[in-house]
Amino acid sequence: MIVEDEAPIREGMEGILKKLNPSYELAGKAADGIEGLEVIRRVKPDLIIMDIRMPDMDGLTMLKKLREEGVASKALILSAYSDFSYAKQAMELGVSTYLLKPVKIQELKKVLKQMEEEVQEKNHQGTLLSLESMTRSALTGILEKTEETAAALEKKYDIKATDPMTVFIIWLGRFYDERKDIVLRILGEVDGHVQGFSSVVTAFPERTQCTMVLYHMEQDRDWEAYFNRSVVPMLLSNTDSKAVCVWDECGGFYELEESRKRIRRLLEWSLSLGNGKIISERRIADIPVYPLKYPPELSLRLKQSVIKGDEKEFKACFTEFLNYCRDQVHKPKDIKEACITFLWTALNTAREYITFEENELEVPELLEAIMNAYTWDDVGVSMKRLFDAIMAGGITGK
Repeated sequence: MIVEDEAPIREGMEGILKKLNPSYELAGKAADGIEGLEVIRRVKPDLIIMDIRMPDMDGLTMLKKLREEGVASKALILSAYSDFSYAKQAMELGVSTYLLKPVKIQELKKVLKQMEEEVQEKNHQGTLLSLESMTRSALTGILEKTEETAAALEKKYDIKATDPMTVFIIWLGRFYDERKDIVLRILGEVDGHVQGFSSVVTAFPERTQCTMVLYHMEQDRDWEAYFNRSVVPMLLSNTDSKAVCVWDECGGFYELEESRKRIRRLLEWSLSLGNGKIISERRIADIPVYPLKYPPELSLRLKQSVIKGDEKEFKACFTEFLNYCRDQVHKPKDIKEACITFLWTALNTAREYITFEENELEVPELLEAIMNAYTWDDVGVSMKRLFDAIMAGGITGK
């Protein structure tokens, strides 16, 4: 952005800037302070190159008005006037460089390079200290607990490190790519229209989930109940019921990482509780949990179906096994161990009685997939891979 008092000089400066660095982008030009004020308000440039004495409004008056309005653009003064009072006022307005005309090109190049680095550093720091960036860093455990972080939280966002917070996770699994945009839109609308809290909404593609961190919550409302009643139904109806919603409360910004770890464990409870409501510590505490048992003869039937190559009976055994797992509330750990045992029974029987391409199955990865599963859909995908491979193997009559 250039604000000067003579058109020929303006045109010359524009050409000089392009020669010094083709990446410099001229955001706007103005012939006087009033025009400069309007243009700067509109384009908000990183750097203002300006003169002091200009028609209608002098440069320092223009800059003072901009500072009062909160415009923090860096400013470079190029002027033929060396009056100390001008330099003093410029310094008070945050102008670090005051060059006298005629300006040497190498001197200007050096100053612009320095200012470019300062702008980049400022932008970088601004990104690092944005609330979304800080929240993501806190959730992933890479946020440093420094005085600068605490000061930024309190000064910029009025958040004390010990203010209570809530993490609301929407896990989408293999449906993440096709459903994340609608989930983020819904969370954004909730944040914009529901009074009584503030929030940060972000996405974690590597975890196939969207996250909403709530803070400044009105303490006399049951927010978990509200989200269960009003938000979860919207999310489920717009994701074809593929979302799993988890809720966890923590005692402050630096506890967000521990909250995320708890949420990973809570997610597994969707195998027991389904995804129709929020999964939370409070909900789990109120539900009776039963040991998982299924009759031994089911394992015998499974073995016989593998030996005989009876695919219909094979699938019937699997369906019956799933019904036993889901007829009552069981610990996720017990469910997964039962799935592994059932799978191992079929695998060992196949190894003994039939020939199939076990190497293509990548059995360790298959078992790991089941142990890391959060939904029955995930478990079913892994179990079906095994069963299809076994049934395609045929009978050898060992």
